[in-house]
Amino acid sequence: MQVKEILKRMKQAYKVKSFKELAQKLGVSESTIDSWKARGSIPDKYILQTVHLQGIDKTWLETGEGEMYKTNERLQKAKELLNNIENNHKTDVVNVPFYEDIYASAGAGAYNEELTPTQKLAFSENFLRNMLNIIDFTGLHIITAVGDSMQPTVFDGDRLFVLPIRDHDLKDGGVYVISTPFGVLVKRVYIYPVEEKIILHSDNPDIKDEVLEGEIMEKVKFIGRVVGILRNRI
Repeated sequence: MQVKEILKRMKQAYKVKSFKELAQKLGVSESTIDSWKARGSIPDKYILQTVHLQGIDKTWLETGEGEMYKTNERLQKAKELLNNIENNHKTDVVNVPFYEDIYASAGAGAYNEELTPTQKLAFSENFLRNMLNIIDFTGLHIITAVGDSMQPTVFDGDRLFVLPIRDHDLKDGGVYVISTPFGVLVKRVYIYPVEEKIILHSDNPDIKDEVLEGEIMEKVKFIGRVVGILRNRI
């Protein structure tokens, strides 16, 4: 091992001019460096310390051959850093249709697929996944709730995120938007498959439940499940 040459390259790596400065960088005394010169070897600990802390190529440090810096490794780390920065600033936007003319509970407003949304509201995909606990945004839209039948769960004026019903998606006790002969309603639904009836429950204790059964069931359409609420309330 050419100790003097290695120490010279160590000074170059740490950008110092004297062995006294190098000793300070390595955390040893200047006399320790003198002992390395005398015995013709440097403890591996200080070789590796220089390599890792200064980003130096080990082969270059020990032999002087090749590139001083770990070029490929440093470039890779730089690329990874840039990718992390880009990913942190990248936002996948989901434009959710908002139907201002559709209201749930009072029965006002038609509810069909031919309607054009008044506007589309932009939300972060990450926000929707975390706040609404859904991964598929297909058909997700927003309507307005009116009335007090679902208080304290849903208040008058709340904006409802509604996800269309899919096969076997009805869940007992879920909150749904339903088209009925009485209008478009937002209710908590309890299903009794054996008795072939559905109970529309109002969370407001002052309002009685509605029972749907018999022929009226043929005129009922489940529009979607309420998966979230926007509330402009202090």
